[in-house]
Amino acid sequence: MRWLEAVDLAVGDRLGSLLVNVAMLGVMDLLYLQGALLQSVGLEHASTGVTVMVMVGIAIAEMIYRPQKKALRWMSLGAFLLAFLYAPHIFVQMLTV
Repeated sequence: MRWLEAVDLAVGDRLGSLLVNVAMLGVMDLLYLQGALLQSVGLEHASTGVTVMVMVGIAIAEMIYRPQKKALRWMSLGAFLLAFLYAPHIFVQMLTV
């Protein structure tokens, strides 16, 4: 398989998907007649929201900064931080279900 090396396209696709999801939350909040939508969400989902915001910040910083040297031979510091945040968060979420 030949890689296209279109990292910007892949990251832009993920961030664009995230923005569409947030916009859908806004529309759903307008259509939700029992009060504010986010007041109906459980507190256990707050850590997921914070983790997502931090991960998006790291992805944007990686796109802006563009480090030339990778922290590991095959992975940048931002990619390592994303994996380091994602894996434990999913593990903790699975334990609390």
